[in-house]
Parts: sequence; C-alpha cells; structure tokens
Amino acid sequence: MVVLRVTQIPFQYGVLVEGAVQPNLKMRLPVAIAVLVLVLAAHSDAEEAEPTLEQRFNQFQQQVVGLTDDLTEKTKTALEQFQNSDFAVKTRSFFSEQFEKLKTKFEETFPAQN
Repeated sequence: MVVLRVTQIPFQYGVLVEGAVQPNLKMRLPVAIAVLVLVLAAHSDAEEAEPTLEQRFNQFQQQVVGLTDDLTEKTKTALEQFQNSDFAVKTRSFFSEQFEKLKTKFEETFPAQN
C-alpha cells in the first residue's frame, strides 16, 4: 500500500504543495491580466521596431539602386574627364598621325590598280 503525504505550506501567492505552487484563486485573474498586458505590450513594440523580410529586401534593393546610380555617375564623370584630358588628346592625335603616315606609306608601296 502506497501512502502519499501532502504537505501544504502557505505561500504569498498560493499554497506550496509537494514542491509546486498551487496559486491562490483570488490572485489568479489579476496576475494573468497583468502578464497578458505585458506580453501584448512587448509584442507590439517588437512588431514596430523590427521590419519584415519584405521590407528588408525592399530597403536593400533601394540601397543597391542608389549605389549603382552613384557609381554610374562617378564612372561617367571620370571617363569624360579622362577623354578630355591632355594625355588622351595627345595620344589620339599621335595615333591618328601614325595611322595617316602608315596609310600614305602603304599607298606609295602598293599603288591602286584600276
């Protein structure tokens, strides 16, 4: 025969029975309401503060578009500056002169036969 011995010790929010707190029925409803309010408040703050995955992707897309637009403008400006630089102008004229000399030499060496 097994005999269970239940010891009850009064506790502020209930009765301690066999190592577990049995809540006092008078305190159950106000404590539950307070916990529920705290959980809802924390949940609503978390929803407002943390963006959704879709919002994160949209923000990332906007950042990428902004970076590529900025990079495009910087690249255009750099190429225009290089194209109009003294070095580029002199190099183009040098190669044009060399090509004309080569063309003239080729025409002198191999005259056109009509």
